[in-house]
Amino acid sequence: MNQLYKAHFRFGTIFLMIGVIGCTRVSNVRSLKAPPKEDLNLKSLEGFQADVVAVISDGDVYAQSLLGNPLTPYGDMRFADQITMLNREDTKGVKVSVAVSNSVAGPPEVFSITPDGHFAVVVETTGQRSVSSKKISELPRGSRITIVNLRELDRPRIVSEVNVGFRPQSVDINHDGRWIAIGGDQEGKGFLQVFRFHDGEMKESFIFSVDETTEMLSKDSRPSEVSLVQWHPRELILCTHLFRQDRVVFFKFRPDLKSRTLQPWGKAVDVGPDPFVGRFFPSGRYYLTANWGRNFEAEIVFDRLPKSFSELALIRLGDRSRPHEVVQKVKTAPSPEGIAVSTDGTTVATVNMQNTLYSIAKPEVYNDLAKISFYRLNEKQGGSLEVVGSTSFHGFLPEGGTFDRSGKYFFSTVFQDTAMNSEYGILKVFRVPSFVDSDVEHIGDIRVPHGVHHVIIR
Repeated sequence: MNQLYKAHFRFGTIFLMIGVIGCTRVSNVRSLKAPPKEDLNLKSLEGFQADVVAVISDGDVYAQSLLGNPLTPYGDMRFADQITMLNREDTKGVKVSVAVSNSVAGPPEVFSITPDGHFAVVVETTGQRSVSSKKISELPRGSRITIVNLRELDRPRIVSEVNVGFRPQSVDINHDGRWIAIGGDQEGKGFLQVFRFHDGEMKESFIFSVDETTEMLSKDSRPSEVSLVQWHPRELILCTHLFRQDRVVFFKFRPDLKSRTLQPWGKAVDVGPDPFVGRFFPSGRYYLTANWGRNFEAEIVFDRLPKSFSELALIRLGDRSRPHEVVQKVKTAPSPEGIAVSTDGTTVATVNMQNTLYSIAKPEVYNDLAKISFYRLNEKQGGSLEVVGSTSFHGFLPEGGTFDRSGKYFFSTVFQDTAMNSEYGILKVFRVPSFVDSDVEHIGDIRVPHGVHHVIIR
């Protein structure tokens, strides 16, 4: 939850939920009993398409910790950092964990999984918590990237770790799994690092200063911090979110060149205030940003987050005859920290946190209702978005979300349910509306470890 407040947080563990009755313990592996409440069974979803559903949780932080309250109990395994993988056949399997440092301090995209599902990549935005760390402000900056082998789900293991020279905020893996991109910052300056990846190993790497790489573009005196990096669905093109500068920049990555291996692809695109996250459409012709619209001059959280609305900006990508261009802006509910595009490119969803954080401190003024909004993309006539439907639900700090491969179902994370010291987060499952103004059906919930903030489907 980067820049929501001025300090950052975290440390980690990875959990895997698999559909077996037991497992053999390996080094640093622990098993946990399943939550007591009956969960939605993924097998009951007609037409659901996924090999695995994976979520990442931040166990060190209560929602109320963002308002200056204490962190979760140190060493309590109910509040461990985790990646949880839900087996396609059975959501009630054994959970197996392996320790890995990770963080919720950035956008939801602090972890990624290779297209073949064999490896997870986790970035550490904030360093390991110590026994003396009681509040978010006492946690150190992070620098680590961890690779976890997922080929044997009952024996997950760390295969490599790399430290980078800046604080990583997000990670993405390209379409063929050969390149890992990391975006982040150091003392207000943005950095990118690209690793060649093969069979769990990060080979050669390329590191770039955003300020130096964009020097041929229009100047901007504001911090060049990077909140998000996203690979193009087919080409070695990176979209980089300079959220403090209200713009995104597209780069072509040329590993075959000895110099200038990262080159601006077109001009920077001014999209609106605080473009925190975004996604390419599968066609590669459009890019969508979710502009959070925070006030970075504010000293306290209550003044920093938007109260009324945020917005989406639809970019039509350019070619040799025309530049990149914002073709439409659409208002959305406040604080869309999560965004997803269906695999066929027709449907968009935003996960809007709204005023759920405020409701913790001022329940007499704000409520704990968040919102999921759905939109349809019409690529004819230059591209346009139209609202399909939306639905509200209770829960603190919903963030990441994704569609299943069929596009019929949408999964949203809820960091913490409405109990102040809850040991569980929630994965909410919705049926995607099929036409404009149709109802959004909430199908059911899956209880997952506390602090869940993103979900990936493979």
